[in-house]
Parts: sequence; structure tokens; C-alpha cells
Amino acid sequence: MKTVYTHLAKQNPSGRIYAEHAGRHKTTPQYQSDCYLALYIAHGSGTLEADETTIPLTEGDIFLFNPDITYHILPIKGLRRIDVYLCYFDFDVIENSYLNFRTVFPDLENFFNGDISYIRAVDTENKEIRDIFIQMIDEQMSGNMGSYNIIYGCLYILIAKILRNT
Repeated sequence: MKTVYTHLAKQNPSGRIYAEHAGRHKTTPQYQSDCYLALYIAHGSGTLEADETTIPLTEGDIFLFNPDITYHILPIKGLRRIDVYLCYFDFDVIENSYLNFRTVFPDLENFFNGDISYIRAVDTENKEIRDIFIQMIDEQMSGNMGSYNIIYGCLYILIAKILRNT
């Protein structure tokens, strides 16, 4: 199966973070990236194959992936595609907060050390994490002055909320 490799520098040559909305069709290939990835299942259901594991997906599922982890999303039969929100980021974007995060969320160290390839969570009932992704994507698309500062700030909140809901 074909694998699409995402290079953060190609997505955003001027930054170390990039947010987007995309669709994953049944014919969509596998994906990998050279950076960390936060992935949110925005609409649809199906399965995710990652790290030799098949995981059922529903709207509101969230994953943090380490770099170079191959994943494949398949919609359920009869569904054309699954909509996803994606945020690609380098470790240095959160490096200053990592020590704080690691103290509060001990599993995070296993993730960043590469002992586990992904972290799975589920959004809150009122879709707080979805709203953070949407704000990040809107800022990315607008390109307004200060957008990257807002996206960086949202990433810290996003990671904390994901870890609260694992």
C-alpha cells in the first residue's frame, strides 16, 4: 500500500506547526509524518490501523502520534470519507512546557521517549477539543498577524485537554 509522507517544513516553511482539515477516503493511502501529529476524528466512523493494531473510530476520537508512525484510516462500509482535523508540530514548540506536562501526566514521558507510539483520548461531551482544533485551523488559514502565537498557545491547551481525557 502506498504511504504518503508529510514533511512539516513543506507544509509550513516558516513555522514548526501546521493545522489543517482533511478527509480520509476508503482509497486513501497510509500516512506518516516527520513530526508529532495530533489527529481528531471530526465526522464519520470507521477504523484506524496503527502500530499493528486496528482500532474502531467514532467522532470525537483523538490521537497523538510520534513521528514516523504509519497510520491508515478506513471509513465504515457505505461512508464515503472520514473528516479529520490535524495538527503537525515539532517537539521544540512544546519543549518549555514539557517538564510541566511530564510532572502532571506521567504517561507523556513514555510517549515522547518513543516507548509508546500513540496516545488515544476521547473529546468531552461539549466538544472542547474539537473547538480548539477548529480555532487552530482558522488561524492557520487566516494567516493574520499573530496567528502563529495563537496556534502555539492553542497547542498547549490541546495537549493538556487530550491528556486529561485519555
